[in-house]
Amino acid sequence: MAEYASIPVVAIPLIIAVAIFAATRGICYFAGNLRTDNEKVVRMATEIGFLRWPSRMHSLPYGRGQLREYWVLGLKLLMKVTRMKPSDHLNVTLALAANAVSAVAIFFIARHYFGDLAGLFGFSLYVTCVWPYHVAVYMGHVLLSQALFLLSVLALIMTGSVAGAELPLYLVAGILIGMSFSSSSSSRKYPLLFLAALVFESKDFFVLPHQSGFDIGRFADTGALLAFGIPTAALLGVIGLRRQIAAAVVPMTGKRRGRRWSAERLSEVTSLAANRIPGYLAWGIGLCGVLYVLQPEGRFYVNASVCFAGLALVAVHVLSPNFVANILHYRDWMDQTNWVSHFVVWNTHHGEVFGKQLPHNFRGGGISWTPRFLVRMAPVIVVAYLGALLILVGDTTQRVHSGEVGTIHGALTLCAIVFVSLIPIIVSELSKSLQLGKAYYPALAGLLILITAGASAIVDIAEGIRWAQSLLILGAGALLIWQASITFRALATDQIPARMGPAHLYKFLKNNGISSFSTYQNPYNAGLVESMLYSHPGEFEVTYIDSIEDAGGGIVVVPPTSSKSVEMESDRYGVENGDFRADPLLTRLLDTKEIEQIALAKVNTRGSSRYFVHESEVTTYRAIFLNQVTDHDRWLAHGWVVDTQRLAATPDKTRFVPAEAEAVGAQSA
Repeated sequence: MAEYASIPVVAIPLIIAVAIFAATRGICYFAGNLRTDNEKVVRMATEIGFLRWPSRMHSLPYGRGQLREYWVLGLKLLMKVTRMKPSDHLNVTLALAANAVSAVAIFFIARHYFGDLAGLFGFSLYVTCVWPYHVAVYMGHVLLSQALFLLSVLALIMTGSVAGAELPLYLVAGILIGMSFSSSSSSRKYPLLFLAALVFESKDFFVLPHQSGFDIGRFADTGALLAFGIPTAALLGVIGLRRQIAAAVVPMTGKRRGRRWSAERLSEVTSLAANRIPGYLAWGIGLCGVLYVLQPEGRFYVNASVCFAGLALVAVHVLSPNFVANILHYRDWMDQTNWVSHFVVWNTHHGEVFGKQLPHNFRGGGISWTPRFLVRMAPVIVVAYLGALLILVGDTTQRVHSGEVGTIHGALTLCAIVFVSLIPIIVSELSKSLQLGKAYYPALAGLLILITAGASAIVDIAEGIRWAQSLLILGAGALLIWQASITFRALATDQIPARMGPAHLYKFLKNNGISSFSTYQNPYNAGLVESMLYSHPGEFEVTYIDSIEDAGGGIVVVPPTSSKSVEMESDRYGVENGDFRADPLLTRLLDTKEIEQIALAKVNTRGSSRYFVHESEVTTYRAIFLNQVTDHDRWLAHGWVVDTQRLAATPDKTRFVPAEAEAVGAQSA
């Protein structure tokens, strides 16, 4: 069956990728002048070389390559192979290619673990889900990280089927997961999923405590006590001496990075470093404890060591030649909540905007944000996950009741599947990731694990029962059709038009022979007119005005005016002034919605989207918890092309000749 499915499994993701590739031609950066990470990584790809250390990109004055080294190298390779010119379309293209690889890998991985039908269902859920495509057209580096992670799992799987190539495949797996980690700032969720796959593939090398073959006497073995007790004692000793160690290391690292700290600042940094040591070493102590309980065979350590060697090769490649400085760079970028959170910009307005003074390093709405966000971004995935969980609980209960498995075995298996499926979310919470869409995207891979496990269980239950199989096919088909319809509508009417706003504005102006226009010179225009002009320099004559009245009968491009747009969420002008209302005439046209009738065109932007609002921790918090981002706010976040000749020549300039605006691209959903 899988052989027949291989063609559509490869073809469908490619067809979708080509369609979105074509739909996003001409896409512009969010803003110009190297103000966005999307442009920075493309610029870096034009300046670095394959034969030089990737860490060189860290020293570029505009650099943003930390934790994205292989994304930048991927862009470089894509330009070499395709001859594409540097633009944001390069980011989208690499993301779409990585997503297509991910879809195919998901099928073969799910097929290996859960069977052909469950694998096909997991694949189908993935390719019909809007979330990966949303990430691809927004900021897609996490898709490359995901693809490399999935390929590393495939390499682990192949160690059991390719005779004589086990150790090279373990090495490849280690290299791939290392590259995955250094491809995206959202990648820290994948290594633990990889570790879970490594443990599962190594299950024959150890005996779990609840199994009949487990010898309780191994806990008293002198060799085991020494093997795991000594490193545990050493780690505990480091924790005990953490303050002395920090006092010795921090000044040295500061000198290597060229920093001159005051005595007060040095004391603060030293104390901070000392307090973080126990958290890091707790992982090592926990690993020693797990290995002491399982006590795997020597072959496990050989395989794991080879895998770790592959990871070490990537570390050498990324961190050379200045290991200390680059490790500290990594440490800084992995602690983004402490210095990137956009809530800081709103400090003086917390009370009036959020209703209370938010704590330092506030990252969002807490654990309850995750299910609320998932319901908005991937509702069918949530329904399928809950359904699969109920199926697994019922199947486990039945198997325990029938004596097929023991109670402990069944409970541990179920808990393990649930835990593994939630690893990306757990890591996000433990590492205090900013609560926004792209940071939580790895959750999708985890959720699919439990969903395909549930699909496998229900397939086994329905085997040989024709009516049950028919019902199963009907239910799966309904879920996929439901999700595909959501995805098609979202891409066609919301996400692609919103992302293509400046490009669609450019196309409209060109198609209508408009070579000069007036507009406002303020931050609200950064993501629309300024973005368009940056991508098409010298093609338009622009006059900046304070009011539509100043246009003298000419064309005016009105920028989005909502301060609740994701494009304005960290701009101090928007924070201080709220919605743009400096032009009384424009304010009147917007308040009465008369602008709909005098505008030549209505342009979608990211602020008019129901999805991009979740790509900032500020706007998603205001939307989900405070209900402050309304349909009217999304309407205000459109851009407009206005022909001021349609305004009647009256003193108050509020009467107009009715007309109907053309929707540029598509209207918001």
